[in-house]
Amino acid sequence: MKTRKRTLFFALLLLAGVYPILTGCEHDYYQPERMEGKGTSLFGDNIAVPSSFDWSTLRSVNLDIEVDDRFDGNYYYLVELYDAHPFFYENASLLGKGVAKKGINFTFSPTLPNGLETIFIKQTDPAGMEKVTAVSVDDATQLSVSFLHGSSSLRSATASASSFRAAPADLQTSYPTPADAIVINEQSPANYTLVTNKAYVIRGTYTGAIQFPNEGNVALYVEGTWNNSSSGFVLQDGAKLIVQDGGCFAASGTVEITGNNNSTLVIAPSGSFIGEKTTIRFTGAGKVINNGILDASLIHFPSLGMMYNAGNASVGEFQVNSPESSIVNDNRLIIAKANFTNGEVVNNNLLEIADLHVNGTTIRNSKKVTVTNGEFMNGIFDNHCLAEFGKVTTSGTVFIGAEETLLSVDEYTLASGTRFDLDSHAIFEVTGSISFNSTKSYINGIGSKTALARLEKIIFNGWNNLDIEGNLELENSNFSNLSSGTAFSLKAPALWVQKGESSVTIEATECNNGGNPVGGSGQPPVNPSFPIIWNGIDVTYMFEDNWPLLGDYDMNDVVLNVKPSYTIEQGNRVSQLDLAVTLQAVGGIKKLALGMQLDGVAPASVKGVGVTTNPGRTNTVFGSILANGLESGQSLAVIPIFDDVHMAFGVDAGTMVNTTAGDQSVTREPLKVTVTIQFNTPVNFEDVAIDRLNPFIVNGGYSSRRYEVHMAGFVPTDKANREILGKVGDDNSSVEERRYYVSDKNMIWGLAVPGSCPYPKEFTSIRKAYPDLEKWAVSAGEEAKDWYTRPDLNFVYRSK
Repeated sequence: MKTRKRTLFFALLLLAGVYPILTGCEHDYYQPERMEGKGTSLFGDNIAVPSSFDWSTLRSVNLDIEVDDRFDGNYYYLVELYDAHPFFYENASLLGKGVAKKGINFTFSPTLPNGLETIFIKQTDPAGMEKVTAVSVDDATQLSVSFLHGSSSLRSATASASSFRAAPADLQTSYPTPADAIVINEQSPANYTLVTNKAYVIRGTYTGAIQFPNEGNVALYVEGTWNNSSSGFVLQDGAKLIVQDGGCFAASGTVEITGNNNSTLVIAPSGSFIGEKTTIRFTGAGKVINNGILDASLIHFPSLGMMYNAGNASVGEFQVNSPESSIVNDNRLIIAKANFTNGEVVNNNLLEIADLHVNGTTIRNSKKVTVTNGEFMNGIFDNHCLAEFGKVTTSGTVFIGAEETLLSVDEYTLASGTRFDLDSHAIFEVTGSISFNSTKSYINGIGSKTALARLEKIIFNGWNNLDIEGNLELENSNFSNLSSGTAFSLKAPALWVQKGESSVTIEATECNNGGNPVGGSGQPPVNPSFPIIWNGIDVTYMFEDNWPLLGDYDMNDVVLNVKPSYTIEQGNRVSQLDLAVTLQAVGGIKKLALGMQLDGVAPASVKGVGVTTNPGRTNTVFGSILANGLESGQSLAVIPIFDDVHMAFGVDAGTMVNTTAGDQSVTREPLKVTVTIQFNTPVNFEDVAIDRLNPFIVNGGYSSRRYEVHMAGFVPTDKANREILGKVGDDNSSVEERRYYVSDKNMIWGLAVPGSCPYPKEFTSIRKAYPDLEKWAVSAGEEAKDWYTRPDLNFVYRSK
């Protein structure tokens, strides 16, 4: 707490009968027991902060992590926790580190920022192969995570049967020529008109034009060759054109055949329909049934139409425009260009499409589909064997991969709002790149055995592009995000592995092009090198020095950053703790000391404490020191850091450092001190986690029972004057209720913030420096959990 009028500060001291010389002075000038509280709220008296709110920006989660041990417990696996995917974000913060193996899980309670919703867990096996999974920690207090390949509860309701009917049950594919059929041959007229309710048969070779009656209900059987010379004809009301075994329909010119109202075109097994410029347009339950050879320029089903192919069909363009239309292929169907809107396509053998456009169509494949260029909007692709695509774009589409099948794509231009449901040992492969956008897509392993997504290169464009979940392993080492923000969500038990390091063995079948053999890294297994060093997350601590009176809330009277480094032994216990302490600013003008209490460590557990440099140590606050470097007379380990923070900066008392420009403040390089704590025997990590570190400042009572300022909820040391807790000023502490360093309106004097964040400049309330702070506090921490990531740069200190 400062006042803009420093003369007022000195006047108050003079009135109190105190005559200080600030530089080098060790007297107890600050006597809070004589002061009455003001009770001013940071947010105004009309805005309440819930009494249950603890002001903590950090929390811990209990984790139990099981590794996928393929070395039968003979070696340790390294387990690491991150706040982002470690394969692709070089600056991902390491939240925890340890080892595990078969029968020995890694049990760990990392300290996490409250705003962190997901943690990424990386397993590195003894041969150096890595895999990553992720779990949501938003509301969790305890989680179990396993890297073992296991079952998934995400089986999709859209998964279908593994085999399809060869043809509609009521479909007639054979039409014998009636004995009383009227014969048409080379002697027949070149322009021949059929009569309703009659049957006709072409024998030998006939060249000419045949017109079907408007009344329909007529059948023409071709047992010989019909060289059609007309530009078209209409099959009306049940009319049939049947090319029998050995028969041939041939048209060298442009021909349009229209079929209406249950009309039928049939080609028998050794029959042929050759019409490279022929258009077939069937509506009203019209049918095209090919058991032989069919060559057409265009087949179009504008409304209800059906094609069944058991032969060899080649179509220049195939159009479907109704939900009632269907195509069933039981042999070989080659299409140069397909435009399918609604309807259903069933492939039971070989379907080749050069240029495919789909809108709402369901395609089911039980054998092999190849597509050179594909564009899908909505619809379903239900794959039960092998599907190979050259270039493809999808929007709102569902791809289903049945067990032990393969969907392979050379270049996936864009997957927008697309869902990939992969059953046991199904493979989704992209050999080039796949791009996702902000219309979220999903890759799900829905089976009891792990599915595999082999994606050579992934490109994200926007926020929340992709969810990766279920019993799935995604293999990828080439990732790019073309925009800021979180591009994907990885959810356990799904795993992300490096290219070539998949651990899913999938046997080769006719449906998966060799499956997925697992070869390993080629490196011999070794244990991690012990001890393991883990550099933990850092925390910035901001203090007000006016306790027990509330101050001006600029929270810069003492500002320091602490980054822990843990030396971890084989049993995941800590043998040494190194604290990189950086004193960043001193905005207070009274004498202030700085210490650190380890709330989970007894003094007898500490072998020794070393400090790299002590420019602010005078032994006037932390006077009596034990042989191990701790302060004496304490039930918990207390480490003296500075007796005088001004002296540490090399300035006189009353000088503000790194808080504002002007004659009342100076600029200094942040002061860095490393504190090394060695333990007699390794301690549990939870006892020395960052949320068990209890830094504090001393603002009075230096030579007797001192006045300490701690974070809200943190216990004072044994040498603090506990008699005044909750009894003077604005402090509402209660030793009996274990409530410390909060006012009756739940205001505070200290705040811990994850990372190295900017602090308010002089005479500026932290409320102005961080506009979302109020929303966070008033909601008891439920909203704006990452408020500290959005400072107003006009109100935080920046060195000139």
